Parts: sequence; structure tokens; C-alpha cells
Amino acid sequence: MKKYIVIVFTGLLMSIPALAQLFWNKANMRNVKMQIDKQPYKSAYDALIKKADLYLLEPHLSVVNDKDHIPASGDIHDYMSIGRYTWPDTTKADGLPYIERDGYTNPEYYTYDREVLLKMVDRVKTFTLAWYFSDDSRYASAAVGQIRVWFLKKETYMNPNMYYGQIVKGYTYLNATAVLDGAGFVDMIDALYLLDDYHSWMWHRDLKRVKKWFGQFLDWIETSDQGVRQNKSRDNTGTSYDLQRLAYNLYCGRVENAQEILNNFVEKRILKQIDDEGVQVEEIKRTSSFGYSVSNISVMMNFIIIACNQGLQLTPESLTRFYKAVNYLIPYLDENKQWPYQEISNMKYYRKRLCFELFRIETCIDKSKTNYLKLYEKYGKMSDNDINVLLY
Repeated sequence: MKKYIVIVFTGLLMSIPALAQLFWNKANMRNVKMQIDKQPYKSAYDALIKKADLYLLEPHLSVVNDKDHIPASGDIHDYMSIGRYTWPDTTKADGLPYIERDGYTNPEYYTYDREVLLKMVDRVKTFTLAWYFSDDSRYASAAVGQIRVWFLKKETYMNPNMYYGQIVKGYTYLNATAVLDGAGFVDMIDALYLLDDYHSWMWHRDLKRVKKWFGQFLDWIETSDQGVRQNKSRDNTGTSYDLQRLAYNLYCGRVENAQEILNNFVEKRILKQIDDEGVQVEEIKRTSSFGYSVSNISVMMNFIIIACNQGLQLTPESLTRFYKAVNYLIPYLDENKQWPYQEISNMKYYRKRLCFELFRIETCIDKSKTNYLKLYEKYGKMSDNDINVLLY
């Protein structure tokens, strides 16, 4: 097994160019930019600018402003969320402690910091891409302003940890799954890379401080009791944990650590989560088993795309089990095909998400997978105004 794992990735991560993107293909984006006034790009570009212009009218978001709940630390700079599927126990007068209802979101979830974080990330991405494709510095300035408010400004910064993430009301222990709330940050790392080209000496000073923040956050992920426990997870939460570690180690320049994470990925995550038939053995236990199976494939795809964008080549053997998992899900793109496990969520949404991954496989990983591209076009092709049209 060790020999198999050693050859999973060929090439040396130490030789990657500075500021290599994680997911966004900068060379492709340059080509798109030169044709931005033509279809299929114009509709997506127009939608991007419209969205960015609306965001310009709104104040920057922070973990401090309008905070409805204060964590046990009493520090408003501490991030806080509750377990998405935790609910009051109706058999108890005070509803405590909360109980798990897998797959059913408690509306309280939206009153904590998790949704604010995701909105912040979306703003940074939107502003950054609007700036890149339009050359309008207003958008870069807005992106930088939002980043400063969330990470750096004395009055509004977030502490670089998530001790109080995914709490369960009525219990005092700190949840290992708190770490997972940080996955939203992964989606903005490419924006930070791109903003390195924004010419402002004050911003470049601040960018170093942002990188320091992520280094501290990474230290917490990897060394805290919550992070150590989460590392042992054998389902999608473990995959997400390692994706964060990989992204932040690369961004912080800790390439040796990133290489180790990459080399362990197949044995530690893919082989232990997917059986010989392509079934994701932990995900099918969930009430939203198709949704979680597709979501885990998405995270694995992110992992693989990062590796490829760092100039590493994956051996065919390393992807065999991954493709089995993808192929196991494909028949259920047909809405007339009955998924054999419990599924309480929106199958239509996850079918479309699976189609997007088929598109990314053919576009980013293996051009020979033309059958995947045909399935994507048949069952879930992106709309013309989808911003991803500009990125892949």
C-alpha cells in the first residue's frame, strides 16, 4: 500500500510557481477576458457586474456586527454557530439539551455567524472577479475593504479559530465539527491570490497580515483538540477537513505539509470512504444520502483540481476508486431511476451539482471523459449567466 500511495502524485510540489491558483485557471481567465464581450461569456459577465454593483450598495459584513448570540468566552470577536441539524428537545420544558434531527435545518442556524461568513466570502469573490474582468478598481477596493473588516480591523476582526462553531445547546463541550465551518474560507483563497495583482502598497502590507491570520487559523485547525478529533473522521467531514488543511498550507507557503496531505489523500480519504462498488459507505447512512454522496465527490474534486493546478500529475490508479463513486451516482441523474437509500432533500439540486462535477472532470482532469460532458449537457448544463462560465 505504501508504494501505491507514494506514486499517487508525480512531480514535486516544491517546484510550483508562486501564487498558483487553487481552482481558478488564470490562463483560461485571461483568454475569457479578451472575449468578454462575446457569448458565451457576455451573459455571465453581465450577471457578475450586476451582482457586484448590488453588493457595492451594502455595508461590509463582519463577525461582530449585528451579533445576536455571544459565545461562552464573552468575546464578540469569536465566531459562533450551532449545529445545523440540532433542535430543541420538545420533551423538555427548556428544550435542552438540543437533539439531532439529521437533514432538517433548524431556522435558528441562520441567526448565527455561519451564513454571514458565507455571504462575506461570496462578496469577496464577486468583487474580485468583477475587478479582474472589468479593470474597474472600485470592485478591487470593495473586496479589499471587506477583507479588512472581517480579518484585520480592530473593531470587527474575527479571532483565528472556531472554538464555538456548531455548538449543541445544553452541552458545554466543544464540537469537532466546528472546524468544518471554516470550509467557506477555501472558496476565497483564489480571490486573495488574484488580488495580489491589485496595486496598492497599503493593501500589500495588509495582505501579509491576512496570510498571517490564515497561518494562525491553520495552526488551530491542525493542533486544537477539535481539529485533532476531526482529523479522525471517515466521512465527508474528514474530506472537508483535509481540503482546508491543503488550501491553507499552500496559501501560507507550507509546501512540505501540503505535499504530505496530498500523498495521504487517496489512502486516508478515497479508499476508506468508497467501497469496491463505488458506494460511499458513510454517506449512504444519512437521511440525505444522495446529497451527501454528491457533496463529498465535490470536495474530492476540489482536492484533485488543486493538485492538478499545482502542476502535479495523478496516476490513473489513484483515480480508479474515485471514478467508481462518480459512476455509481450517474444513473440517478435520470429522475425516473429510484435512489436505493433514504433521501429527504432536493434531488434536483444535487443532480445538477453532480452534472457540474462531470463538467469539471472533463474540463480540468481528463479530456477523454467525453461521456461525462455529454451527460452534463443532457441533464444539467449551466445557464448562460452562471459565473462559473467565466472560470472553467
